[in-house]
Amino acid sequence: DERDAEAPLFAFVNLIGAHSPYDSSGAFRTRFLTDVDRGPTANHWREVFLGTAVFEERELQRLRDLYDGEIAHVDSLVRGMVEELRRAGLIEDTILVVTSDHGENLGEHGLVDHVFSLYRTTTQVPLIVRAPGLLEPGTRVAAPVQLTDVFATLARRAGVENRVTQRTELGLVDAPGERLVFCEYGFPRQAFEAFDPRL
Repeated sequence: DERDAEAPLFAFVNLIGAHSPYDSSGAFRTRFLTDVDRGPTANHWREVFLGTAVFEERELQRLRDLYDGEIAHVDSLVRGMVEELRRAGLIEDTILVVTSDHGENLGEHGLVDHVFSLYRTTTQVPLIVRAPGLLEPGTRVAAPVQLTDVFATLARRAGVENRVTQRTELGLVDAPGERLVFCEYGFPRQAFEAFDPRL
């Protein structure tokens, strides 16, 4: 509301709620709980990796239920942002991207959290793009894409093609039917330091 209405607007909104501990979702917290007894809200990944903690299936299910509540809470916040853009008359002139930097292990592969994991549970994330004039509503892209493709798509739409051509990313719209995607666990030091800060 305070910006120059003639100026372009870029907003990055980081909704960190769907992160351990799963206790920030307010009214959504108990929405999916099948076991209301007090139990863990955090996944204690460090203790699991060190072998000093093991989650029983009941505890893992509780974490899954709480995580689902966090996702529902984030969904309601995104809905609120869309409604505000609509109220302000900006929705048809806005590219909206909803995605995540990673998924979560909640017992899959014997893991919890998203550290030291390149399984689909952590690498296959939602990607929703609403782009009037760029993508037809209801368009589904079956080809694999990478989050770096979001940058290329937005840069091209903003008219900075010269910067995009220096990069290797493809846009989401022009991704080929078959292609390789690349993912890496790029910063394990942070996780290692949780085991021993001297590392």
